[in-house]
Amino acid sequence: MHNIAAALQSLANRLLANAGAEVERCQREVSEAQKRLDDLAAKLKLAKTAVDRRDDFRPLIGSNYQCPYCWINDGTRAPLALIPDEMFQCEECDRKISDEV
Repeated sequence: MHNIAAALQSLANRLLANAGAEVERCQREVSEAQKRLDDLAAKLKLAKTAVDRRDDFRPLIGSNYQCPYCWINDGTRAPLALIPDEMFQCEECDRKISDEV
């Protein structure tokens, strides 16, 4: 009977070690899922505010054209620079925009 008790104790110890590893794995997965959730919530907030920014978009800021990508996507006022071939390039996001958009 003593051997059975020792074997059961050994099995319990192995199960406990497995449970500890499972706790660590689950904690890691929860942390990763929380980060994804936080990222998604930030994207959702940005998308919702983009709708509000639509009415505030101004093609011209002073004498400079404004990048619609930066304004709608990020809420950033960024000037467009005239580049060759009748195109503009955003000084913030580097997108190229033709005047025939």
